[in-house]
Amino acid sequence: MRCTFPALLLAFVSPFLAARAGAQPDAVEVAGAEASAVRFEAPAGCGDVDALRRATRALLAGPIPVDAELDGRVESTPEGFRLRLRLGGSERDLRAADCAALLDAAALVWALSIDPVAALQSAAESNAPGSGSATSEAEAAAESGTPPEAVEALAGALADPSAAASAPVASAPASAAPRDASPAHPRRYRLRTAFNLDAGALPSVSTGAELELALRLERVRVSVGARGFRARRGRVQAGGSAYGDIGLGAGFVSVGVPFGRGRMQLEARTTLEIGALWARGGGVAFPGRGRAAWVAAGLGLGAQLDVGRGFALVAHADAFVPLNRPLFVIDGVGSVYRPGSVSLRASLGLAFHFGSRVSS
Repeated sequence: MRCTFPALLLAFVSPFLAARAGAQPDAVEVAGAEASAVRFEAPAGCGDVDALRRATRALLAGPIPVDAELDGRVESTPEGFRLRLRLGGSERDLRAADCAALLDAAALVWALSIDPVAALQSAAESNAPGSGSATSEAEAAAESGTPPEAVEALAGALADPSAAASAPVASAPASAAPRDASPAHPRRYRLRTAFNLDAGALPSVSTGAELELALRLERVRVSVGARGFRARRGRVQAGGSAYGDIGLGAGFVSVGVPFGRGRMQLEARTTLEIGALWARGGGVAFPGRGRAAWVAAGLGLGAQLDVGRGFALVAHADAFVPLNRPLFVIDGVGSVYRPGSVSLRASLGLAFHFGSRVSS
């Protein structure tokens, strides 16, 4: 199956056609008048609002109505360029490797919303006769999730532009809302709770729990939270019955770089952890308590699997290096424990994503 850029573009604009079905411009440009509610921003070399007006006039073969509205913005992305277009109550995204193609796309969408007949005639005339483009464009519209009525309308209009006014697009439901800009775009906020394991910070492997709130920006995720680990028992190194139970509680700030699309995503992150080690002595006549600061920096890798309805399973593996290693002792008896030079962590939890979607 052959699928051309015009085909994808016509599939892209079909919701606008449905919303404007049967509409004809009731106000046209007069000498010196320009549509005032028009905004088009693009990087240098991609064209400007004047170029957009010229391209739209060419498609309409006439003036632009003074009440026509359009809000478009072209942004650079790692894959090329992205057009965010708002027209009336609808908003859609379109991507291309060439930014000039997106200006042409904006002109065609705008022209179709003003005068579908003239715009479809221009689009049909730009296709070589006998190329089978009408079929390809209808197929592209179907693959993009366009309503069946609009698919039929596009195929018929390209085959016979003069029949566009009575094409089924006029009966397409006006409530057919555009799809989400991109399901791959994540929600802005994430609330996560997890079960943790630690080896190295305490006398033996310890279990714990954490709660995290994360903010997703365009390319990074910033997280804050708190975690705690159950106390583990350390024995006085000189022997005997004396011991100390030592636990850990800390807050943390993480900055991660997510990568990958779809249901599975990975994330590389760095974390600063600040908290306290606490100890409670035992096995002596007068047991005491103690506390010492805990500061550690860590690097880790995480994985997230979306399971639907905003929920995801999240796993992390991190290695922390303590910036201080306090020694716990029992006075008159001996030393009990000093944290290791590396603390290894593993966590598995459930996250809930909410808020608006992040553009990328």
